[in-house]
Amino acid sequence: MSPLRLLALFALYAAMLAPSIYLGDSGDMVVAAWHLDIAHPTGYPLYALVGKLATFLPLGDVAFRLNLLSALCGVGTIALLAGFLRKVGYGRGAGMAALLFALSPSFWHEALIARVYTLNLLVTILALRAATTSLALAFFLVGVGMGNHFMVVLAIPAILVLHVAREGWRGIDLRRLVLATTFFLLGFSLYLYLPIRSHFGQIPQGRGDPASWGAFLDVLLRRAYWKNAYVADVQTFARAALDFLTGFGDEFGMFGALLVVVGLGEALSRRLPLALALLALIGGNFLLMADHGSAYDLFETHRYYLTAWLSGSLLLGIGAHVGCRAAEARLRPGFFRLLLLLLGMLLLLPQVLRAPSFLREAFFPRDYGFDLLLPLPQETVLIVEGDNETTLCGYLVHVERFRSDVTVAEGPYLDRAWHRRRLPPDLRGFSPLPDGRSGLYLHARAHGYPVATTKGDPAALPFGLVHLLPGIRPPPGREQEIYRNFREVAIPSGHEDPLITAVSDRFALLARRRGDAALLAGNPGAAVHFYEASLRFSPTRGRVWQNLALALSRLGAPTEALRVVTRGLEEEPTNPEMLLARVLLLIEVGREEEAAAALSRAERFAPSDPDFLTRLEAARTILRPHPEKR
Repeated sequence: MSPLRLLALFALYAAMLAPSIYLGDSGDMVVAAWHLDIAHPTGYPLYALVGKLATFLPLGDVAFRLNLLSALCGVGTIALLAGFLRKVGYGRGAGMAALLFALSPSFWHEALIARVYTLNLLVTILALRAATTSLALAFFLVGVGMGNHFMVVLAIPAILVLHVAREGWRGIDLRRLVLATTFFLLGFSLYLYLPIRSHFGQIPQGRGDPASWGAFLDVLLRRAYWKNAYVADVQTFARAALDFLTGFGDEFGMFGALLVVVGLGEALSRRLPLALALLALIGGNFLLMADHGSAYDLFETHRYYLTAWLSGSLLLGIGAHVGCRAAEARLRPGFFRLLLLLLGMLLLLPQVLRAPSFLREAFFPRDYGFDLLLPLPQETVLIVEGDNETTLCGYLVHVERFRSDVTVAEGPYLDRAWHRRRLPPDLRGFSPLPDGRSGLYLHARAHGYPVATTKGDPAALPFGLVHLLPGIRPPPGREQEIYRNFREVAIPSGHEDPLITAVSDRFALLARRRGDAALLAGNPGAAVHFYEASLRFSPTRGRVWQNLALALSRLGAPTEALRVVTRGLEEEPTNPEMLLARVLLLIEVGREEEAAAALSRAERFAPSDPDFLTRLEAARTILRPHPEKR
């Protein structure tokens, strides 16, 4: 691609960048770069070092600078992708392939936030490009790239195939293999950063203590993550494989996926080594994820398949090259250019319509972190378990120095001695859930300030949904100040990010709990407020529609309650509780004929629950004609 086009692409990315910190691992990576810390396994030393350079940019906050680094790496990847296609003789399709990959949903999303994936793809395509000239250089780049993400190791089979295609089998002699291995280990030595950094100085948020050999291997091999594998048999493998294959259509559109198939056919028939190299990347990516990926990793997000999508875009470029040559040979120049324009619009329009434009207004992750930390008393120890909450709070405390008096600890690591050492001395023997209950707790500390602990519900903190253990009270004068309602930040709509869905679902659940509490306390007005807030966060919750209708009915607004139940039935048309609620509300507003019709539907989906059947019989009794009316 020309420098002008690359500049335009960077301008597009820059205009859509997330304005600050994002969800998931974003906060962890920014802390690692700012403090030269150790991120979650595998530690990501290359990202920490390169990211540290990006933090010196005099633009925005620290998180924004790391978002900008992702955009720069993304543009670099696109430039090298187009260059690789030209180098292997398929330059006519290079521009189309580069642009389609640049605007593919997974890659575009990752180019706008502070995570490791665009840097990983940049190193991967660099290594493939180097394989066409130097085996040792390609292996060195893979070794260095593993300091950012282990997925780059998938390039090794492809590199070997490309090298054999260039040099022949004689190019794989012992001397060259030893030299390549030496250069790989030289690049991989970047991981010495972990024990060195662990030995010198306090690590604000490092996950692991790689100072010992065993702990170093724990971090390097991600041992804690392998127990979550989804694929366990042929059936789950087939389901994962089907989702993976349909992912090419999700990323490139139907016509883009067709060009991938055309490109694969061309490469298999004319450039077999190149086809094998690209298939090795695709197959290796899937098999690696199938071996240890969780259900979330495999189905909820496709960013872990970005190496396969990169390889697919190269095949797409080959297919586009073949198509261009065939059309050019058969059409007049004017018709050919018109066809090219129409095809480009056909390919790019679906990508543009799915643009992650919501990210440029994504202030809510930072606001969410602020609202978790703001209500805490001074010197609280906050022990959380969700990645979103851990990394957001860690970023605010360790980078922006907001509530730097708060100690953020991670529940899953409290049984590790290295993590306990980061707690205040009076809490190093602390047990997070002494009575085995889940939920949020406050515990007394020697000087009167509490430790807040949570299991699965960290967002409950600003809602005040907290169990105070017997005898524990907040510091004097703070009883009414510690907890406040979560302000209703703008959760974006039209997104496809499961991390946002997880947060909005959590807000919906917590707002519903507040509504339930208000309803039980005899305050239907407050209940309506919280139920409506819950539905703004997540409208697909049948119980909330039902309870909102109940609260409105108690406020003397049966017509409005009926409208709410009808809306809820659009989401869950066979929900028996809402079907029965509609019957009773129709009776209340005097529409008995409609109520009788609704009753038959409620009877059809009635559960065997005795309480429900009793209420259903009561509705039948009300609708049964009286003798004097016969």
